Amino acid sequence: MRIGIEANALKNAAGTGVLTRHLIDDLRHRGHDVVEFAHDFSSTGRSRPSTWRRWLNGVRQVVWTQVTLPLAAARRRVDVLLCPAYVGPLWSPAPLVLMVLDLTFLLEPQTGDRLYMGYLRRLVPVLVRRASRVVTISHSASTEIARLLPAAAGKLEVAYPGPGEIEVTPHRDASNARIALQRGSRGPAGPDPPPTQGLPAKYILMVGTLEPRKNYARAIQAFARFQGQGFSDWQLVIAGGKGWGSEQVEAFVQQLGLSKTVTLMGQVTPQVLATLYRQAGALFYPSLYEGFGFPILEAMVSGCPVVTSNRSSMVEVGDAAVELVDPTAVDAMASGLKVVAGDPARRAELIAKGRARAAEFSWERFGAAVERTLTAATKDGP
Repeated sequence: MRIGIEANALKNAAGTGVLTRHLIDDLRHRGHDVVEFAHDFSSTGRSRPSTWRRWLNGVRQVVWTQVTLPLAAARRRVDVLLCPAYVGPLWSPAPLVLMVLDLTFLLEPQTGDRLYMGYLRRLVPVLVRRASRVVTISHSASTEIARLLPAAAGKLEVAYPGPGEIEVTPHRDASNARIALQRGSRGPAGPDPPPTQGLPAKYILMVGTLEPRKNYARAIQAFARFQGQGFSDWQLVIAGGKGWGSEQVEAFVQQLGLSKTVTLMGQVTPQVLATLYRQAGALFYPSLYEGFGFPILEAMVSGCPVVTSNRSSMVEVGDAAVELVDPTAVDAMASGLKVVAGDPARRAELIAKGRARAAEFSWERFGAAVERTLTAATKDGP
């Protein structure tokens, strides 16, 4: 097949970018001709207010998606057009396969950029009606899509992705992470964070873009209470690029006087991230809502026990191999950290169960599932 793919997600180092990169690689490995379509301008912003530049970029993206993209797909004569990150054209010259990874824009719109959430809230339901097939990445997300977007009935497929980036770089020397902490590794985007004295002997790790949906404010409070329960020698390391509202996280750390025990590393390389997982006392992932949650699997692959939220897909992905906590209750989160950090038997149990659970996921199986959906879509017609 000649598969056209809306590839702007490749600019993102987090979830959608990871998924899109692996999917393109796998489809090409399977012998398909993958044609990438992308624009060269930004369409996102970190701050709350909508500036004229962000409005302009938003308009440019809409024009590109609704006019330039379908015309380019027609010129390249693709057999199917895959849009892996919610957004696609209302008219397509080829069957459209839309990936809806979660319903943040409907269920938790206050945790994202208001302008972009509003755009998705209007566009995605129409795209779901017009798409030949709709793909999501967890049964939890599938249930929500079926309930809130009934037009997906009969064309909704679930394809579990692989374990983030860690699968491809599972064994690296700890010195990479130590250097990253000392120098302030920032990955592909964002300014250098403050330097530290090196990799802490004991630390809790958080991974994810600095944005409200990741629940950093409550998580940092929970860590502070965890420290006060006999774990004062532990530190918190946060690895993630800057997103919408990230300045609030930085300000909150300063406000609580935790700048010496909380390290904001910014975006790090997969090699450094793999080391951080392996050395961490636990991954703390109390997100308010996720369509999947790549860090959960990444930690499991790395032998790192996981403390995560008792809601949405995180329960499904963890599948009894994680310590579940209420992400809205600071004391409950602190208790979850205490259980994993202070109980060697529970920690060993979670590590063993986590490795077994992670083995059930792979990028190859993900690519095969999406390939089947694309093939089915070509038989539907545009």
